[in-house]
Amino acid sequence: MCAYMVCIAMKRKLLFVGIVLFSTSLSFADTVPKGIQTRYGTLQKTITALNFKAFSDFFAPEFVSVDPSGKSVKRDEFLSQIKPLFDGAKKAAPLEKLLSSTTRNGVVDVKFDFVLKLTGKKEITTVHEVGTDSWKLVGHKWLLVKTVDTVFDVKTTKLTKID
Repeated sequence: MCAYMVCIAMKRKLLFVGIVLFSTSLSFADTVPKGIQTRYGTLQKTITALNFKAFSDFFAPEFVSVDPSGKSVKRDEFLSQIKPLFDGAKKAAPLEKLLSSTTRNGVVDVKFDFVLKLTGKKEITTVHEVGTDSWKLVGHKWLLVKTVDTVFDVKTTKLTKID
């Protein structure tokens, strides 16, 4: 009978541990809110269309970008760094993978992995960016207020002419 009681106690402990682990994994697997998913979809269409004006409208006036080294730049400087990528491209192919999200004080932080291929007249530029976007509802629109990158790589490949 004692072995039976030990077996029941072990099963209860395993059940408890299983419930704790399951609930913990759910808290880390938060889904990205629908409104922000929609904004990412619109952002991808904007990049594909190479519409820099519409692209710049995604960023709140107080937007800050932090690169992997920790250097911060404000919205206007960030956009001036990005604009040449748009200007030199004939075609853009963005691919964004949203990994997870958390919400704090009305700000939604979204972890992402982004790859962008830009085809110009003489070269292809590939941008790989991994980081966290912070979105805030301003009026009736979600705007980016901060991006913190852990990876930001840009590679350029010259196109070769085939006769």
